[in-house]
Amino acid sequence: MDVQSNYTDFFEGTEKLLEVWFSRRDGKEENCDLRKIPRATWESLLKLVKCEIISYKKNEHLDSYVLSESSMFVSKRCFILKTCGSTTLLNAVKPLLFLVQELTGFGRSREQHGNHF
Repeated sequence: MDVQSNYTDFFEGTEKLLEVWFSRRDGKEENCDLRKIPRATWESLLKLVKCEIISYKKNEHLDSYVLSESSMFVSKRCFILKTCGSTTLLNAVKPLLFLVQELTGFGRSREQHGNHF
């Protein structure tokens, strides 16, 4: 029995977090909303990250997604993607910024926070 192989197969890999808040420089955000992005578009983005949507719930403030490799949260101005395992979280950054600019009324991102342990 290969103890090293069993040890590495037991753990899923590092947790990764991407949190991005969006705003407009002119402050006109009434018609801007990240939740305008359709589920099919999120599914395409998540393929780049190597995970998929398992389930979905929403309320008036937040769309929540359970993913094959953790979770994603989308509010009017904030996008949070938390993954683990062998996901490629950073592959989502540029496509996300493009989608937000094209589909939501927001321009460039205001803040970006991320960690990779």
